[in-house]
Amino acid sequence: MQFGTVCHHKFSGVETEIEVIHAGDYKTKAAQQARDAALACGKTPILEHELAEADAVAMSARNTCNDAGILLGGEWERVVMWGDDGVQCRGLLDHIDLLAPRPYILDLKSTNDANPNVLGRKIVDEGYDIQAAAYVSAVEKIRPDLAGRIPFYFCFVETSGKYLSSIVQPDESMLHLGRLRWKRAKRIW
Repeated sequence: MQFGTVCHHKFSGVETEIEVIHAGDYKTKAAQQARDAALACGKTPILEHELAEADAVAMSARNTCNDAGILLGGEWERVVMWGDDGVQCRGLLDHIDLLAPRPYILDLKSTNDANPNVLGRKIVDEGYDIQAAAYVSAVEKIRPDLAGRIPFYFCFVETSGKYLSSIVQPDESMLHLGRLRWKRAKRIW
C-alpha cells in the first residue's frame, strides 16, 4: 500500500510527502526507526532501491494520460465536501481539471494487470464504479453548470513488470450501476 502511495505522489508531483529510507529492507532497527519516524511526520516511507520502480510506474501513467489527451493541468489531491440526499460526504479527488476545454476527473489506480479487457470487472468488484458516481455527483453539486458534462477517467498502472497502464472511462451502463450502488450506500448510511 505504501508503494502505491509513493507512486501516486510521484505521479502527482507531490514528492515532499515521500521519505526515502536508505536501507535494503526493514529488518534492521535503524531502518524500522527511520520508517516509523517518517510515518509519524505524515510522510510515506520507501526503500531507496524501490524509488526507481516508483518513478517508472509514475512515468508510465503520465505517458498514458498524455497519449490519451489528458494533459494533467488542474489540481491534485483536492478534498471535496458536499451534501447528497441528506448525507454529508467527503472525498479526495486524485486529479481534477475544471479549467480544461473539457473538464474532467482522473483517479490513479495501481494494479497487477492493466489489460483493458479485465478492468471492467475490477472496477465493479472493487466498487470503483461507486467512487466514480460519487465524485461526479460531488462536482455536479458544487458546480451545477457542469452537470452531465464531467467525464471520469481511471488510469490503471501496473506496479511491476513493464509498468503498463491503461485509461478507462466508464461507459454509461457502468456509471448507471455506480449511481444505483451509490444511492443504495447513501440510503444505508
